[in-house]
Amino acid sequence: MKILELSGGTRGLRETILDLANDYGPDTSFVERTFFDEFAERSYPAVLPIFEDHVRGTETLPMAEYYAKIGIEYVPAVNTGEQVTAFGLQLGLDGTNLAIIGRDEIAASCGLEVGDHLIGFNGMEVTLQTVQQAFAGLGTLGAGEEFTIKVRRSGEERELTCAKRLVDRIERHIFRVDPDATPEQVALRRAWMKNF
Repeated sequence: MKILELSGGTRGLRETILDLANDYGPDTSFVERTFFDEFAERSYPAVLPIFEDHVRGTETLPMAEYYAKIGIEYVPAVNTGEQVTAFGLQLGLDGTNLAIIGRDEIAASCGLEVGDHLIGFNGMEVTLQTVQQAFAGLGTLGAGEEFTIKVRRSGEERELTCAKRLVDRIERHIFRVDPDATPEQVALRRAWMKNF
């Protein structure tokens, strides 16, 4: 978007990448250490701080600022005012075991820990083959309805009693076209859409 903005919509990321592809071709690789400088030479020096801050660095991209340039409002999160039941677990593999790799505060409050091996749900053994079947009923439970989760932690089995809770439903990453966008923002948006 920065390249499009600086070029007045006549040049974007695609053109810069095509220039690099033409210069290097399929058999020659670029020098990683100097790539950002080369990229800036083929586009604009003003893109270097973006690389420094958001690629080499850890600063979050200023999404709202960039989308505003093309007349689109970006909102990271909005509380809808609705209440939904929640209980969040992220599962992954630890060798051949199902393991908890992430959990929300509701799951944490009943004693589940990241790294626990999941072995049972409501009296049913949980394996890779049965995990979907075992957890199918979780979606039908209401707030406050209890269920049990059996885990293995440090070689010891534990059965924990948990319950879903009511939480505010949050919508994330909302994009809205600004009806009052300026002609310049609209023109830049059109150029951006062509540049995919």
